[in-house]
Amino acid sequence: MKLWVDVQLPSGSVVPAGTIEDIGGRGRGRGGGRAGTVSFSYAPNYLVSPSAYPLAPSLPLTPGTFSPSGSRAMLAGLADSQPDLWGRRLIDASRRRRAQRAGAVPSRASEVEILAAVPDATRQGALRYRLIEDADAGHVAAAPLSRTPTLMELDTLIAAAQAFEHGEEISDDTAELLAAGTSAGGARPKTNVLREDGSIALAKLPRDADFGDAMAWEATALHLSRDAGITVPTFELIRVGDRSVLVLDRFDRIHETSGAGQRIGYLSADSLLDKSPGELRTYVDLAEAVGRESSIAGDTAELFRRAAVSLLINNVDDHMRNHGMLRSKSGWQLSPAFDINPFYRHGAVESTPISDVDDPARRDIRNLFDAADAFRLTRAQGIELLREVERATSRWREVGAGYGLTSEGLGAMAHAFEGQNRERVREL
Repeated sequence: MKLWVDVQLPSGSVVPAGTIEDIGGRGRGRGGGRAGTVSFSYAPNYLVSPSAYPLAPSLPLTPGTFSPSGSRAMLAGLADSQPDLWGRRLIDASRRRRAQRAGAVPSRASEVEILAAVPDATRQGALRYRLIEDADAGHVAAAPLSRTPTLMELDTLIAAAQAFEHGEEISDDTAELLAAGTSAGGARPKTNVLREDGSIALAKLPRDADFGDAMAWEATALHLSRDAGITVPTFELIRVGDRSVLVLDRFDRIHETSGAGQRIGYLSADSLLDKSPGELRTYVDLAEAVGRESSIAGDTAELFRRAAVSLLINNVDDHMRNHGMLRSKSGWQLSPAFDINPFYRHGAVESTPISDVDDPARRDIRNLFDAADAFRLTRAQGIELLREVERATSRWREVGAGYGLTSEGLGAMAHAFEGQNRERVREL
């Protein structure tokens, strides 16, 4: 399979940026990646355009063919418009249903086929895809989506996601509604929904395996992060029966009442660092990359705040797919923070370490203070930011109660917020 890769520029125009294709066993490209994945080449006209920008630091604006580096299956940058783990499960299920109806054995999808399976209307970022063989057909390589569900259908979506997670059969119509969420990050059930004004939002759905009211806890964490001086998406917590749904504005869209809205380029930290699966990268690595690529002078300081929040509320889900950057006319800048979740147990999960001397299972906030210079901060600035974040997150009980968390639920999560790192900041 071979596709045109189009990009919507910050100016609003959509231009062909290059082509991507499955290469089977035909060898390696300039990225040195493994055979049997994909290759990408920039379009000659894009290379000479004054408004062009590299789709990722590992894809410089030069002629030639690129393939994924290391053990990556997809090129950095383009991987961010592929489906997440939840989306891949939905796509695999859809392929199995189609194969069963045809009396065939479902085939394994290639990386480009997976890329093309995400609905174009809700795909993350500014990249879009077209079939090479049919240049006049528009962006039809993406799976068709007759409609995006609305907020009025949240109860249906919760029931459908629950049934799907339990391995139950769901109807094609219901599967189509869930498919609108195949391009956002993570394994949590989710889907895109339309607000009354026509703008697209992301609805994160509860699941049976959650510890407590997970969506209320994520709303609490976003609220505390905002109080700590961190940019977060506009969000609301909606009660559906006895369950909570977290609805967040899409920060990769600029909504326009006259149409679908401007798409904004998105680059995950995973793509920014061109990280291979299983490769351990640190906050210091990310700070250095953000310092090189960001057009906003304060982005490294905000990243310092984000790392501090994660350590003070025991957010262990802060891997490099859960940090990102957006493209503006002036260049790259940090996206709003997202997927911030307190975890009730310390030392149970390995997370992004602060630096090479940090233990990823028992992260020490003093290592963040010691690494302040990597975030372009003085030690005095570092300690002041830590104090600000500590003060903001210390209000977790009050904020959590405001999102409907019970005394029992607050007590069950207390260890996440009142750990050693809070004591260490107070000692500093």
